[in-house]
Amino acid sequence: MERHYSYPKFADWLRNEIQTENDPSFAVQVLKRVVSDIRDIPEDEEFLLAHSAPQSTGDTDWDRLIRAAAEMTYSDRFAGSKLEWFEEQEEPPLQWFYPTSRRSRFAFNLERTPAPFLDRKVCLGEGNLRTAKDHDRPWN
Repeated sequence: MERHYSYPKFADWLRNEIQTENDPSFAVQVLKRVVSDIRDIPEDEEFLLAHSAPQSTGDTDWDRLIRAAAEMTYSDRFAGSKLEWFEEQEEPPLQWFYPTSRRSRFAFNLERTPAPFLDRKVCLGEGNLRTAKDHDRPWN
């Protein structure tokens, strides 16, 4: 069965979304669905295909966010291992990327941000990455 979601497909969609709509909150909602769908893939081969290296979105902040999400879902299944494309080529910028919510919620969300996002200076509370069906899953 072919999955509808993968990180390369998300990056392709996001590249167009950034140019036309530029709605970060909607993009995070789509990412939530992508993460949940990928976590549900039972077969390792299909799971690995969903983690193929995507093309750049054209925005370094969103590219870091995609690498963080992919590293997180990959390490859920293959603890302690990473794919080469997860590695950052440059140090994250000094300023945090915060694609959701109000600035007043930054500290609240930062406390709940999974490690792969923190490492890349992307503030995205784990609640922004869970669907209802993910409620009981362990979270890194």
